[in-house]
Amino acid sequence: DEAIVRNCAFNVSFRRAWTVYDWCRPGTTIIYNQLIQVGDWSAPVIDESTALVTRNFGAELDCKGGLTIELPSVFDACSETSIKVRLEANGEEVIEDGEGVTLDIDEASGQRIYRGLTQGTYQVIWVVADECGNTSELSKEIEVIDQIAPTCLIDD
Repeated sequence: DEAIVRNCAFNVSFRRAWTVYDWCRPGTTIIYNQLIQVGDWSAPVIDESTALVTRNFGAELDCKGGLTIELPSVFDACSETSIKVRLEANGEEVIEDGEGVTLDIDEASGQRIYRGLTQGTYQVIWVVADECGNTSELSKEIEVIDQIAPTCLIDD
C-alpha cells in the first residue's frame, strides 16, 4: 500500500498495488493498481418538519412584517455540522439595513428574528455542511401579508 492521503478528518485515500506472477511463464508479472477511498461522501440530512418559520404582522411592527426562523434538526453519520440561514427577496439577501429591517439572533437556539419586512414573498434558505464539505440545502417560500382588518378611529 502507498501512503494514506487524508482530505478531511474522516476520509482517506490510498493506492494498493497488486502483483500477479505467471508461474507458467517465469519472469512474467502483471501489476494492477487499485485506488481505495474510505470516508464520508454523504450530505447531511435536514429534517424538513423541524424547519419552522413563524410570520408576524401588525401595528406593533409599524405595519411591517416579521419572521421567526428556527434551525432545523440535522443528521450526519460521520461528523459535526454547521447551519447557515439566509433570507432572500427577489433573489437578493435581506440584511439589516438601518432603514427598518432588523435581525436578532438567539445565540443559544440559533433562532433568527427578522422585523421590519415589507409585504411580499421571501425565500428562507438553510444550508447545512459537514466537516468533509458535503452540503444539503432546504428552502421554503414564505409570504408576508397584512391579514389584520383595518379599524376605524373617530375623532370627536
